[in-house]
Amino acid sequence: MKIYSSENFSVFKMGCYKSKSYIIKHKNYCLLVDSGYEKERKRLLKSLADNGITGLEGIIITHSHYDHAGNAAFFL
Repeated sequence: MKIYSSENFSVFKMGCYKSKSYIIKHKNYCLLVDSGYEKERKRLLKSLADNGITGLEGIIITHSHYDHAGNAAFFL
């Protein structure tokens, strides 16, 4: 779900229930903010695909709680 959009970039909230993951997108450059809860990986991957995101340039982990950093190793 797109929550912010401007001429230069967009912010998407990923479709996860227990996690709070976001994408910051500028043209084809995408950053994932928090990788989410490990058990929600399939839902996160589906949300990325539904938003046309096929690759990530980086990941920002805000802190080490499982619902924010649970998939960090997977995306590396």
